Amino acid sequence: MNILDLLFGIKGFKFTIPGKPKAKARPRVTKKGVFTPKSTKDYELYVKACYKEQKGRYLGNAPVMLTVTAFFPIPKNFGKQDRIAAIIGEIQPGKRPDGDNI
Repeated sequence: MNILDLLFGIKGFKFTIPGKPKAKARPRVTKKGVFTPKSTKDYELYVKACYKEQKGRYLGNAPVMLTVTAFFPIPKNFGKQDRIAAIIGEIQPGKRPDGDNI
């Protein structure tokens, strides 16, 4: 039983989105309106499909508390020392996407 169950009677659950995390791209504004980039729409559909496949529950308009844990591949340009430090968690990715955009 987790803290949310105890405090609010909320059931928590986890689901996984396989693959490298992607940032949400900013919408584009034109004279014809506001458009979400295709890559963002495609990734949102992928996340939705992963959720449905693993849980299949529709939450409706219920409030949601979300925790995201993102795992990134170690960059190929890391030297041996940096690679070891990344494996044991001493250094973490310092480039995009940042946590707000995932």
